[in-house]
Amino acid sequence: MKDQEGVESNQLVTVEIGGNKTTDEIVSYLIKNGFKKVNKWITQKNFPIKADEKVKEVEIEIIDPDRSFNKEDALKLLAAAGLRRPTKECALRFAEQYLYGRSYDSKKPYVVFLHVPWMDKSRSHCILCVNRDPDNRELRLRYHVNGFDNRCVLAGIRSHK
Repeated sequence: MKDQEGVESNQLVTVEIGGNKTTDEIVSYLIKNGFKKVNKWITQKNFPIKADEKVKEVEIEIIDPDRSFNKEDALKLLAAAGLRRPTKECALRFAEQYLYGRSYDSKKPYVVFLHVPWMDKSRSHCILCVNRDPDNRELRLRYHVNGFDNRCVLAGIRSHK
């Protein structure tokens, strides 16, 4: 499926992970560079990135279920596409490195990263979600209990053999 600009719905994005930047530094960068909102709970304490001198590239594939989906659907979609679950760092690095000057299907602004959830103070499970709309960029926390509407796409990690 292609959007109005001819961009494939299933996109492959290369993101570098590793290095010495912390979550707090990435959040600061996002706020200084046009993100309208970053959830206050997205911090190094809650979403730690371990320093790693070795920088490596990870391929993130964005798949469009073309419908609403829940956590179980998402896990099946990732498995069927031969993709692994992304990490929290993948979501943070995607927000930091990928968004500027890129086209996407404007009807699908939300990229869901179904990483191992973070538990908030009320013991609810949260995952990172990026709003990639150029006019409303956000790094959000989403509760996957209620599922995701058809404005969401799903990020997975392409495995290398």
